[in-house]
Amino acid sequence: MTDSIDLRVAGLLCSRMCHDLVSPVGAINNGIELLGDAGGSVAEESLALIGRSAEQASRRLAFFRVAFGLGRPAGRMDGGRARGIVADYLADGPVSLEWNIAPVLCEEMPDGAVRLLLNLVLMLAESLPRGGVVSVHAADLSDGLGLALRAEGEKATIGDDRRGAISDAAAIADLTPRNVQAYFTSRLATELGAGLQISESVADTVSVGCLVKKIAPGG
Repeated sequence: MTDSIDLRVAGLLCSRMCHDLVSPVGAINNGIELLGDAGGSVAEESLALIGRSAEQASRRLAFFRVAFGLGRPAGRMDGGRARGIVADYLADGPVSLEWNIAPVLCEEMPDGAVRLLLNLVLMLAESLPRGGVVSVHAADLSDGLGLALRAEGEKATIGDDRRGAISDAAAIADLTPRNVQAYFTSRLATELGAGLQISESVADTVSVGCLVKKIAPGG
């Protein structure tokens, strides 16, 4: 049963990643086709399209590698490097990032917390259908690392499908490519002993908080 659950979640996450990569990769292909059929200014525009799309695909892959992958990128993945990866991922869209974590705390942030943080940012960015701002805060508390994130923008909502996926009662069979990332995020939090607290009490705002229990660096 565990193997079948893992395979379904992995398959849905792959579907999710492919959905995000279809657009830039398709644009690269279109640019190459145009390049082969034209010259002059059209060729220059095609090269520019290919460059932009390749860069976008690279940024998204870098984000997915840290957020979903088990292998570590070269070098230690602390909060400082994570900030750059998140900012790059959001650069092409209508959601902006406000990173309010002290550099010292970034350097001390363990890999598990960084991975959870990236997934929380992604989940909140997707709660902003018309764009907005995702702000990130962290505090070193006596019993762990406190994370607080807020998404602000018109029509901001976590949505019933994602809220259901975060629930402890979430059924694997009910997951879809749209809400599997929220499920994955909640399970990461559980693994770190961090229960997610979600609030939509303020209009056009979604807030998420959790406490990552004290763990060894790199855990």
